[in-house]
Amino acid sequence: MLLFIEVYQIVKICRYAPPAGEARVVREEMNEKAKLLNPPFAVADAEHPKFRYTGDELYLSFIDWHEEEVRVLFKNCVAIKWQDADSTGPEDRDDCTYEILNSQWLKLHLDQRMIEPEEKHHHFKLCFNAAGVLEVIATEMVLDAQQSTGEGPGKAVPFS
Repeated sequence: MLLFIEVYQIVKICRYAPPAGEARVVREEMNEKAKLLNPPFAVADAEHPKFRYTGDELYLSFIDWHEEEVRVLFKNCVAIKWQDADSTGPEDRDDCTYEILNSQWLKLHLDQRMIEPEEKHHHFKLCFNAAGVLEVIATEMVLDAQQSTGEGPGKAVPFS
């Protein structure tokens, strides 16, 4: 079951230099929303994750709260952010996995033609409580099926 989390309207403040040279503050409204995902793994109370980035694939592994290893693959990955600090939103909780809708970060990559709309990239955000926050722009988040079945390249995680 997927839940939509309504978030507050976030205001981004940026500075620019107008022709006269005096600095002004400009407000740009960002309507990012966090869509709660229900992947077949939990990031709550997980140990500090490990990453490996090769070409356009990001491999993530961590030990979950059941003391089980979880391995996740992000396909066609074009951007990665990790921070030890807690997230500032737009999600509600710091122990879940989300897709960020109306993502300004994703829009930046589309505007700069780093990716094309038909490629259907998503902005995924995995909040590992006090361990940190991982954000990824990729086309797919795939659970490594080998950890449970020993076969196949992976099972797609639903995000819509």
